[in-house]
Amino acid sequence: MSPARAGLAGPLVPAGGPSGAEVALLRGLVAVPSPSGEERPAADWLLARLGEMGVAAHLDQVGNVIAAVDPTAGSGASQGPIYLLGHIDTVAGFWEPRESGGTLWGRGSSDAKGPLCAFVAAAVRARESRRLRRRVLILGAVEEETTSRGARHLAASLPPPAFLVVGEPSGSGRVVVGYMGSLRCRLEVSRGVAHTSGPHPTAAELAIETWSSVRRLVDRLNSGRRGFGAVQLHLLGFDTVSDGLMETAALNLSFRLPVGLPCQQMLLHLRRLHPRASWRADGGEDAVVVPRRGPLPAAFAQAIRAAGGDPGWQHRLATSDLNVVMPTWRCPAVVYGPGDSRSDHTPAEAITLSDYGRAIGVLTSVLGSL
Repeated sequence: MSPARAGLAGPLVPAGGPSGAEVALLRGLVAVPSPSGEERPAADWLLARLGEMGVAAHLDQVGNVIAAVDPTAGSGASQGPIYLLGHIDTVAGFWEPRESGGTLWGRGSSDAKGPLCAFVAAAVRARESRRLRRRVLILGAVEEETTSRGARHLAASLPPPAFLVVGEPSGSGRVVVGYMGSLRCRLEVSRGVAHTSGPHPTAAELAIETWSSVRRLVDRLNSGRRGFGAVQLHLLGFDTVSDGLMETAALNLSFRLPVGLPCQQMLLHLRRLHPRASWRADGGEDAVVVPRRGPLPAAFAQAIRAAGGDPGWQHRLATSDLNVVMPTWRCPAVVYGPGDSRSDHTPAEAITLSDYGRAIGVLTSVLGSL
């Protein structure tokens, strides 16, 4: 789909939009490829820019960028820190960024280098305004698009913050307060090789029979439910192998799980379906919903209104690093960032500089009010 057909073109940046340096930060980071597992060049580039801004930063043991922005002396007593958790990796499929009409097209521009750069810009603005009263840690996590290795390490190595903002493309006027869970698993069915003239089903046929049972199970679980409250099922792959003695058929499946249906419970349902099937979980996170009341959501609502917007609250059918860290940190949290999630992972991925600038302004206000 072309950028024009995707409906992603935005207006030119209005007065009060991002500064030249803030736009250069975004352009530069998007221009450095960083597919999941290969983030180091982008991380090194960001470290250098942070140093130029007077922000102390380093890489941790797994390659996460950790940057600290402290209140200016005399601007107030520092309390518990605020974590701004973004991710520096992208899905595969890099192309040279292109800018036109106030829109930047490029891999990661929306998911999620735009939110990460907005975090950096807002923290520096809040520090320079002398309104910052808490230490801000900007966390650029690795492997969010695959294993969430970076977020898992951060959850295990850092204490819980006073407030957490996870950087994903919500759009500058919206806040995300819920993500579905995710379960990735592999179904395998094996049997002894037999001549196809016989009456017994092949391993492939048994696997297809089990797939049909899985679909019926999901239909039962979804009775009267839809959207954020329903299970989503996808078949990702199907393969067979035989050594001449045994044949095995395998299905790779992906589930999106609603609140109230944790991964372990879903696996129990699956393992009861067929006596010959074996199930292996390849990873998963439970659904998470955070409160819409409290100082953090209120700060976002006030800041969005002050910027001329009407705050919107969303539940997403995807998952994010919020699912990974919340079981450990259990702190007030929201998800926020510039960008349009409809373009994520597509050849039309883009961000409007106007949305980027508004998000920086909203985040700056939030950081100064907590």
